Amino acid sequence: MSREYPSRPILGVGGVVINGDSVLLIQRDKNPGRGIWTIPGGRVSSGEPLRDAARREVSEETGLVVSIVDTIKVLEIIVPDQSGVPWYHYVLVDYLALPTGGELMPASDARDATYYPRDRVAAMDLLPVTKEVILTAFDMVDRVREAEKTQQY
Repeated sequence: MSREYPSRPILGVGGVVINGDSVLLIQRDKNPGRGIWTIPGGRVSSGEPLRDAARREVSEETGLVVSIVDTIKVLEIIVPDQSGVPWYHYVLVDYLALPTGGELMPASDARDATYYPRDRVAAMDLLPVTKEVILTAFDMVDRVREAEKTQQY
């Protein structure tokens, strides 16, 4: 199925990779969104479990191996053309992911891949939904860290 003017929504996944107090972003090298910074991700293959697809996409675009922690958000992106017809239509499942191996280097359809500190995310030129998903991922990590501290006492 074509990405442009699809006959039905395309299912995709994203991996919000948190390392310490930084998030991994890629700069897209293909449309939709060529040149924008975003989280690594892509289309789910037929028969592929969602979490496996998220791990694969992160690895293909960044060279990293990740573990998937939990679902952050399910969202829908519809980009109409000038006449209002859906040019792109995606249903995306974004996951919180933690790096477990590999070597960071942009690959596949990523022009660049870099970790950005949490305190820079709000000021970055990112799509609002991308910022929201990233900040939600950091909140999830904070809750886990706080729970771990509480259990240690």
